[in-house]
Parts: sequence; structure tokens; C-alpha cells
Amino acid sequence: MSLRQILGQEKAVRILKGILERKAVAHCYLFAGEEGVGKDLAAREFAKALLCGRVAGDACDVCSACRRIDSGQHPDVHVMGGEERQIKIDQVRDLGEALSKKSFEGGLKVAIVREAETMNQAAANAFLKTLEEPPAQSIIILVSARPDLLPDTIRSRAQMVRFYPLSRTDLMAALAADSALDQQELRASLAQGRLARALEPTLCQSRDTFLEGLRQALRDTADADQLWKDRDDIDEWFDMAILWLRDCIALKASGSASQIVNVDQASLIEQMSGQASLRDLSRVLSHLFQTRDLLRFNLNKHLTFQHTLMHLKSVLS
Repeated sequence: MSLRQILGQEKAVRILKGILERKAVAHCYLFAGEEGVGKDLAAREFAKALLCGRVAGDACDVCSACRRIDSGQHPDVHVMGGEERQIKIDQVRDLGEALSKKSFEGGLKVAIVREAETMNQAAANAFLKTLEEPPAQSIIILVSARPDLLPDTIRSRAQMVRFYPLSRTDLMAALAADSALDQQELRASLAQGRLARALEPTLCQSRDTFLEGLRQALRDTADADQLWKDRDDIDEWFDMAILWLRDCIALKASGSASQIVNVDQASLIEQMSGQASLRDLSRVLSHLFQTRDLLRFNLNKHLTFQHTLMHLKSVLS
């Protein structure tokens, strides 16, 4: 793949190709946008284009540099983050040391920092020193779904490139290319413009599992240990719950199922939201957003579950 083949991000690709063609490369970039819209892929392809020796303004995909970056084997491309819940100071120091050394192949060194917003305070402070005294011949690409959580001092030193949710047309085109994926209309709806989400094999099954768990929880026949087995379960649950509450609000406000995400569950949405007012539904939706934002801290799972369930019971039946 190359930059020109990234789906649905024409504006971002145009900006990146312009940077490469003008040879006006900055020291640090911030690729910002929702999860699953192509930021990580674009970061890798931009790194390939920077180090590719054959094509101006993009990657050729066939040279040694391109192939080694694709396989994660290029000695001058360093990737940090995305594997743990936090990026810690030791990782930042290791990255700074790697960038301070001479390039193995005599050209640029590229660092890709995935989920950059997960840097803890000590790591962010150490990273700021790297930005304030950038190593020679080094390009840093920060990738973040929540750039607002990055310190202003880091954001202000990076050139931001925005990535946006894909259109439904682009999602459906990508899904049509994979006949193994079922319920493609529902997938496109649930994905909310996030291609990586739409391509998850278990996406529709996960939605059904969430609904069954929600109904059990509302009847007090399921608890946190059953529904939230690990952090990934909790993240998935909140994503689905937020979509469900949004659908309750959309259906109640418009009286039409044309605006809902869970397009196959209109009658259940109407039934569960019952007599709840738009104001109360909006209040609970706001609570879900706030709680999801707090999940990056070590919240007590059982207390969080009980508190959230109390809010849901006030509007759903």
C-alpha cells in the first residue's frame, strides 16, 4: 500500500503528499482523528514515503526500505505505544536515545508514537525535552484519537493533520470487497465511519452480546464480573452503550428509525426507552461519555458498574 491508496482520507493524503513533494518536512506531526479511521496506517505509509528511494512524494512499496518498514524491520523506524495502557518514561527515554544516534542507513530517522495521549505525566515531560531539542535528521509522528488529552506544550510543537470518519459509501465499498463479512449494512452503521471497526469479524456478534448483557443487567441477573471481564470488554461495552443511548434519543426526538445506528433494533429501542424523556436520556448519555473518559484512570470496576447501571435503569426498562 502507499499514501495514494489510503481509503477515504483524501484531504489528509493531499496534505502529506504536498509536504513530501515540496520537501518541507517538519520535525513533528500529530495525526489526529477517531480510532480506526486510518491514522496508524497513514503514519506507516508516510514513514515509507520519507525513506523510499524510488518515488518522489509517495512510497513505491517494492524497494528494500518500503518492504522492511512494512515488516517492522527497518532500523531507522521506531514505533512506540499502542500495546500497553500507558506510555511510560523509560519508553520515551529509549526512543530519545535511539533518535539521538546516527541513522543506520545515512538518511532520516522516523519515530511513530501510537496512542500518544496515553503518555503519563513523567513520560510527557521527558518527551517534551525531545521536542524542545530535536535530534538531527529525525521526524516524529504522534498518532492520537484524543489529542485534547495531550499537554498543550506538546500539541503546540506538532503540525496537526486531521483524519475524519469515512463516508458510508467508502465503508460499503471496502466491505463489499470482503464477501466473508456478513450483515454489511449493519456493520457500516455500527462502525460510524471507522473502517477498522467495520472490518472486525465479530462486530455484529459483539453488538448482540452487549444487548443480551444489558437486558440481563437491567433485570439484575448479570454483574460486572460477567459483563466486564477485562479492560477491552469495558471499552467495548461503553462504545455500544453510547450508540444505544444515542439511538434512543434519535428515535424519540424524530419518531423515525431513519437516523438510528442499530437499524435492525428499532422496536427494541422504542420499547426499552419507554416513557423516558429526552432530557433524562441526554443526561444519562452525558454520564456515559464522562465515565468512559475516566476509564484511563484505575476506577473500581464494581462501583463503576453499579453507578452506571443505576443511571441506565432510570431511563431504560
